[in-house]
Amino acid sequence: MNEEKRIIAHTGLEQTAQVTVSQAVETFLRLEMLGKSLQTRHWYRDRLVHLVEFLGPDRPLSSMMEMDLEEWIAHLSTRTARYGGNSLRPEEAGGLSAYTLQGYVTAARRLARWMLKKKLAEVDLSEGLPRFKLPRTGRKGISEADVEAILEAARASPRDFAIVHFLYATGGRLGGVAKLTLSDLSLEAEDPWLSQRVSVREKGEKERTVFLDAEAQAALRAWLAIRPDSIDDHVFVGRRPGKAWKGLAESGVYWVVMRLAKKGGVKGPCSPHQWRHAFGRRMAQRRMNLGTLSQVMGHSSSKVTVDHYGQFAVDELQFAYNRANADE
Repeated sequence: MNEEKRIIAHTGLEQTAQVTVSQAVETFLRLEMLGKSLQTRHWYRDRLVHLVEFLGPDRPLSSMMEMDLEEWIAHLSTRTARYGGNSLRPEEAGGLSAYTLQGYVTAARRLARWMLKKKLAEVDLSEGLPRFKLPRTGRKGISEADVEAILEAARASPRDFAIVHFLYATGGRLGGVAKLTLSDLSLEAEDPWLSQRVSVREKGEKERTVFLDAEAQAALRAWLAIRPDSIDDHVFVGRRPGKAWKGLAESGVYWVVMRLAKKGGVKGPCSPHQWRHAFGRRMAQRRMNLGTLSQVMGHSSSKVTVDHYGQFAVDELQFAYNRANADE
C-alpha cells in the first residue's frame, strides 16, 4: 500500500460522506505537501487552520459550499487587527494587507482543487473567490541600516557573522542556509569564479547555485577555521550543553538572526526572508536585468521577480530618464 492510500485509509477519506473539514485539511497537508519545504508546509497550515476554525472542525465536508469560502475571505477582510498576538509578532491594530488576504485565497484555491481532484468535491469550490489587487510597491526587505546593526551585533560570533553574511550575499532561502554542507562549498578552488559558487537545496530538495561576495567568503573561512570537529557535515552547527554538535535546523538559523536583531536594537522587519527581499531590491537597483535576477534568486518564473522587484527597476529607468533630460 503506497503512502497516499495508507493515509486515506487511516483517515477514512474513502468514505467521503463521513469526512470532516478537519480530516480533509489534515490529509491535504500530509499528501499535497509531501516533499515540500518545512516553510511551505507551515505556510499552508497557518492559513488553513483558520478555515477549519471558521467552518468548525467537525463539520461534514460534504456540506461545504462555494459560499463558505467566500464568507471566510469576507470575514478575514473585516478584521481590525493583524499578526498573531504572540511574542514574535505582537498583535497590532489595522486590517490584513492585500498580500495577506491573497495568501489566504491561494491556500483555499489549492485545497479546493485538491478536493476536486480527489473526488471529495463535485466542483471547484474556489471559483468565486476574489483576486486582491496587490500594490506594486516592491518587496523592500530589511533596511541597509538594520543589516549593518545586525552584522555589528554578530561580530563576537564567527558562526553568526558567517550566517548573516551568507544571507546578505546570496539572497538564499532559510532552508538553503540550514541544509548547507561542507561539500557544497568550493572556497579553496584555484579558480576564483568557482570559489564564489555554492550549491544550495531549497523548497524541498531543489538544488541551485548561489554566489558569494568577498566579505561572505572571508566570514565563512573564519568560521570554518574554528568550526568544531563533528560527524555532522553541516556548515552551521550548534549544540546544547552536554550534547553533540549538529547542524542548525531552519528554526535555529531563524532564531540566530532574531537574537542578533534584538541585540542590535533592530525594530524593523528582519527575518531571514527579509534579507532575501533586500537582496532582490539591491540587485534590481544596481541594474541587474529582471530575467537574470529571476535565475539568480531561483524563482519559478520571471513573473514572480517582476511582481516583487519590478518596481525598483522602474525607479532606475525613471532615474536614468530624468538624468538624461537634465543633461540636455
